[in-house]
Amino acid sequence: MTKNDLLVVVDGDTTVDWAVKRAREGFLAAEERLTAECSTHWLWGGAFLLTHLVDQAAENAIVCGLRPMEKYPAPDDKRVHHSFNTLDKLPRDSKTGKPKKDAKWRVSNFLGFHCQQGLEPYPADSLQGNPDLVVVNDSALGFSRAGGPWSRVPGLRDADVEGDGGPWVFLNLRLRRATGEDDLWNLVHGQIGPDALMARRLVVLTTVDSLRNVGAEVSRGLSWEKSAFDVLRELHGNPTLKTLQDCTRLIVTFGPSGALLVDYYNDPPYELIFDTEHTEGSWDRDHKDGKMFGYTQALTAAVASRIVSSACAPLEAESEQAAEFHNAVCDGIEYGLRCMHRIYDRGFAEPSDTPSVLNSESTWMKDEDVKPAVVGERPPAPRIGKSTIHPPKSSRVGAWSILEEVYSKEDALDVAIEIVHRGREHLSNVPIGQFEDFLSVDRRELEALRSVQNLIAEYLDDADKTKPRSIAVFGAPGDGKSFAVTQVAKSLGAEEALTFNLSQFASPRDFIGALHQVRDGCLAGVVPLVFWDEFDTTLGTSELGWLRFFLAPMQDGKFQEEQVTHHVGRCIFVFAGGTSKSYAEFLEKSSVFKNAKVVDFASRLRGYVDVVGVNPPSGSIVDLRVLARRAILLNEFLKRAGIKEGEDGRIAVDDEVARAFLKIPNYRNGTRSMEAIVDMSRLHKGGRFGRSSLPPKTQLELHVKASDFLRLASNSPTDWLVS
Repeated sequence: MTKNDLLVVVDGDTTVDWAVKRAREGFLAAEERLTAECSTHWLWGGAFLLTHLVDQAAENAIVCGLRPMEKYPAPDDKRVHHSFNTLDKLPRDSKTGKPKKDAKWRVSNFLGFHCQQGLEPYPADSLQGNPDLVVVNDSALGFSRAGGPWSRVPGLRDADVEGDGGPWVFLNLRLRRATGEDDLWNLVHGQIGPDALMARRLVVLTTVDSLRNVGAEVSRGLSWEKSAFDVLRELHGNPTLKTLQDCTRLIVTFGPSGALLVDYYNDPPYELIFDTEHTEGSWDRDHKDGKMFGYTQALTAAVASRIVSSACAPLEAESEQAAEFHNAVCDGIEYGLRCMHRIYDRGFAEPSDTPSVLNSESTWMKDEDVKPAVVGERPPAPRIGKSTIHPPKSSRVGAWSILEEVYSKEDALDVAIEIVHRGREHLSNVPIGQFEDFLSVDRRELEALRSVQNLIAEYLDDADKTKPRSIAVFGAPGDGKSFAVTQVAKSLGAEEALTFNLSQFASPRDFIGALHQVRDGCLAGVVPLVFWDEFDTTLGTSELGWLRFFLAPMQDGKFQEEQVTHHVGRCIFVFAGGTSKSYAEFLEKSSVFKNAKVVDFASRLRGYVDVVGVNPPSGSIVDLRVLARRAILLNEFLKRAGIKEGEDGRIAVDDEVARAFLKIPNYRNGTRSMEAIVDMSRLHKGGRFGRSSLPPKTQLELHVKASDFLRLASNSPTDWLVS
C-alpha cells in the first residue's frame, strides 16, 4: 500500500437532518404567527456526511462514497431517512432571552425521526479498482437488511477476496437485538472464525449507548476506570454481546469524552483514550447549550484516515506491524476526539433566512496543533490521556487507578513536588474531577462524588419528586466535607445552602425551627441544599440521639409540630458526619448503640461520600493519592497567597518547603491546617516561598509536629537545626 493510490469506499444508511430556525422560543399569539418568520435548513447526514468527512480526513486517498445528487432534498425522498429538529443560537441570557456573546448555532430540540420502510438504494460513486478500505455506516435503518443496498459493497464477503489480500473493513455498527433480517451483520459475524480472513480485516466501532440498548450494564461516567471495566466485563460475560466477543479489533466510544480500544493482536489488548477533564456524563453536563450532529461519523472518519495512512495491509497488521497498526488506530481515536470537540465548539455557520444547507464554521476534520501556543499556557481542549487497561480478571480491578498506572510509587514524591509547582497541568495523563472549586484525582472519591452528582441532577430534573433527597458525607474534621458536596451541587446550579450544626441545638424544638426555615425556602420556589452538620452527635445523654428525628422528614417529607403536620417540600438533605470518618464506621455504631436508629437512618439515604483528606488512612505512610491531594491543595493555596509564577507557569516555592508540606505524616486539623500554615507564613505578593518564610515553631505546633516539619523543610537528617 502506498499513500498516493489508496482507494476508500464509503457506504451505509442515508439520512437528511432537517432543522427549523425559529423566530423565537415559546408560543406565539395569533396576530404574531404570520409575521414571525422561520426558515428550514438541512444537513446531509449518515453515509452522506461520513463520505464528506472521510474526504476531509484522508487527504491522500481517493474516496468513493455517497454524495447528494440534488441541491435541495425532498422530505418524501424514499432513498433517505429524515430527522426533524429545531435550530437556535445558544446559550441565551436567562433574563433577556437574547443569545450571549459567544453563542453558536446548534440543535436545541430533537423532534422526531421518520424511518423509510423499504428503503430504496441511493446511487453511489462508481468504483474503479479494488478498495484498500471499506467504511460502512450501519445505523440499523435498512441498509443492512436482507437484499438491502449493502450487497453492492465490495469486499464484505471473504469469497469476494482473492488470495490472502482484501481490503480493511471498518464497520460503524449500531447494535440491535438478534434478528433474521439483519443480513449484513449476520454475514460479517459468520465470517469471524479463527481461520477466517474477515476476522483479520475487520475493525468494528460502536457506542456505549448501543451496548446499553441491547442490555449491557455500563455505569454512566462515574470514573474512567469503572467505565472501562464495566464494558470489558459485559463484553466477556453478557450473552447479548456474544457477537462482539469474536471481534479481534473493537472500538467502543463514549461520545466526545473518550473511547475504549480492544485489539487482540496487541499485547496488552485494552487501551483507553479519554478526556482527562471529563467523563461521559460530565461532558454532556458541561456542554448542554445545544447539540450537534455527526460525532460518531467524525470519529469514524478520523480512525479511517489513520488506517489508510498506516499503509498496513490486514495480514501485516497481525504480525510484525501489529503494534504500528494499533498505534495508528489509537492516534485516530485521539484525532477523532479533537474533531468531536471542534464540532460542538464551532457550531454551525450563521444560517440564511431562506432554505439552505447547514454549513460548519470551519472544517470539522482539521487536525489542529494540540500543543499550547505559549509556554506555560494550558493546551487546548480536549486534554487527552491514554492508559493501558489490565485484564478484567485481574485481582487489582477494584482498586486499580489510572493515577497509579501513570506514576509509580518510587516517583510519587517527585511527581507531587512538580504538581505543587505547576498544578493540575502536570497531571496531563490522569483523570481529573472538577466540581466548581473542588478538585480530586482519587478514583474512589470521584466515583462517590459523581454518584452524588447524578442523584442530585436526577432529583432537580424531576419535579414530581416531592420528598427530600438524602445524602451523607463523612471524613475527618477539617477535610472539607461540606465544601466538597456544596461544590458538586453548585456544578448543577443548585441554590445556596442552609447550614445547621446539630451540636449547637439545645433541644428538638431547635430542630423544628430549622425545618421551618427549610420549608420557607421550598415555598419560595427554590430547591434548598440543606446541611445537617455533625448529625451523628449526642442529644443530651443519648448517643446519635438526633437520628430518630430525621426518619419521618427523610421518608415521608413531613414533620410534626405538636398536633400539626407540615410538609418539608423539595430539598436536598446533606448529612455531614462529625464523629464518623467513613460510612462504614458510621454503620458499625449500629451494633454498639442498638437503639439509635442507625440502620433505619441509613436505609433512607440515597448516597454517601467518604471524602479523602490530606492525612493518610494509616496515619503513617503517605500514598500517591494523598500526595497528589496535598500537592493540588498547596498549589491552590500558594496561588491565592500571590506567590510568584514564572514565564513557564511554575510557582516559586523551594522544593524543600514543598517536601515538608507533602511528607509530614499528619495535619492536626486536616486541610484547614495546610491552609493555615500558608496563611501564617511571611509571604509577599509576587515573592518566593522559602524556608525563611515559614511561621515560628510555636505557631507551626498548632497544626503539625513542628520539629518534624522544619526538619523536612531543611532537608536535614538531624534535629539540631530545628531544636
